[in-house]
Amino acid sequence: MTGANPLQVHNIKQATPSRHVLDTEKRLGMALYDRKTRGATLAADGATYLRIAPGDAKV
Repeated sequence: MTGANPLQVHNIKQATPSRHVLDTEKRLGMALYDRKTRGATLAADGATYLRIAPGDAKV
């Protein structure tokens, strides 16, 4: 399944992970991603979170 969209493979709607990320950002009080009209990139706070958060706490 090279190139397959993981959301489609696992039958997950795009809104579900997006909602989880937004909920996590709200809980942490910081933006994990810099959002633009055509996508998003990892924010500095998001990179820090990925580096220091325990594995089970990551989005």
